[in-house]
Amino acid sequence: MEETERLCNRLCVIEKGRKVAEGRPRELIESVIGSDVIEIFGPDPQALAAELEPFAQRIEISGQTLFCYVDDPQPVHARVKGRADVHYLHRPASSCVSRA
Repeated sequence: MEETERLCNRLCVIEKGRKVAEGRPRELIESVIGSDVIEIFGPDPQALAAELEPFAQRIEISGQTLFCYVDDPQPVHARVKGRADVHYLHRPASSCVSRA
């Protein structure tokens, strides 16, 4: 979507021959992609989920990975930054990726 924002004024997404979304790239990012996602890798995702739940719209766990969906990533960053036991990957709604 980042490249789409630079190159297109409008976008139409077609899936299996059907139009599933149409609009300006920024509008589609906000309405379809929605929240930022912070993937957190650590030894106890259940404990992390309990700690971060107040700051997330939604939390999912898959194996050792916690997916934290947020509108504001700063509170989550503040709680995991500098911790030796976890690593995280922040994927903003624009689909750009930042690592920490």
